[in-house]
Amino acid sequence: MTCDFIWHMEDVLDLYEQSYDPKRPVICFDERPCQLIGDAITPILMKPGSPKKEHHEYIRNGTCCIFMAFEPRAGKRVTCVKERRTKADYASFMKKRAQHYPDADSIRLVQDNLNTHTRLVHFMRL
Repeated sequence: MTCDFIWHMEDVLDLYEQSYDPKRPVICFDERPCQLIGDAITPILMKPGSPKKEHHEYIRNGTCCIFMAFEPRAGKRVTCVKERRTKADYASFMKKRAQHYPDADSIRLVQDNLNTHTRLVHFMRL
């Protein structure tokens, strides 16, 4: 592990230890690309007491991207499926999240992907 990684990890862990503050909510963000697959043959039906069986062949129906925001202290989670992962899709998702916190002074955002490995990102209501 590099010193930079440890510094980021400690920064995030410190943030997670803080008590809930509705004026400064902590939101975790992640995204994931997914394959959309379908069955190449009719699925084999399950029988009681027997595990589900799947065929190794499938039809690839494209891809999508799942965005997810999670507010651990409030127990809130929001997901959104997009056709692709673009800057515009990301910005739209974040803007919608910010609109759910009209009374917040700032939103503390913890994120891992989209080339955003920098110190904790704080953004004001959009």
